[in-house]
Amino acid sequence: MTNLPSPGIYPDIPDEVYHSWDRASASRLKMLVTGQTLAHVRQDIDVPRETTPALTFGRALHLAILQPMKAAELIRVAPDVDGRTTVGKQAKAEFMASCGPGSVVLKQEEAERLTAMVESVYAHPAARQLLEMPGLREASLLWDEPVLVDTTGEPEKVSLPCKARLDFWPEQFGAIIDIKSTLDASPRSINRDMVNLGYYVQGAFY
Repeated sequence: MTNLPSPGIYPDIPDEVYHSWDRASASRLKMLVTGQTLAHVRQDIDVPRETTPALTFGRALHLAILQPMKAAELIRVAPDVDGRTTVGKQAKAEFMASCGPGSVVLKQEEAERLTAMVESVYAHPAARQLLEMPGLREASLLWDEPVLVDTTGEPEKVSLPCKARLDFWPEQFGAIIDIKSTLDASPRSINRDMVNLGYYVQGAFY
């Protein structure tokens, strides 16, 4: 586990380092709200998260929207080859060898979907105006939150080490921008997601 730095604002922290910090986060608090136990939270802290296609695509989407120049360096599109053949296996091996640390590898169809989604975001005038503002992107916040804990019948005030990773914090705008994807962008669906996926917890935590 990575040594915990002091409370403060930390830009450019790698994902794996941020996730290794043993502090309360909105996602971990949501685990308790949805009925999971402290043992589940401890496992989430101690066991590295398994990389899934959905997580990889989500990382690529955040990069492409928030840090286009960094995305151009890290996002790689895998060759569309038959991995069962000798030629295909060689092409895949050469491609993976060319990928540097932190590379985000997508399939061709995923890259095309990513491009369409990013273009859709920047085609929205308000979204484009916000995203082009100067500010902190993918910044990690650490702080100690005073909370009341009651284990003996007498509430005791303690400090809860907390952390948050902000997608975008514009310097000229009094709000935090958080990137979310959805299959249905209608107001009714978004409002339902706010409740079902616990976005309100995340908002309050920030």
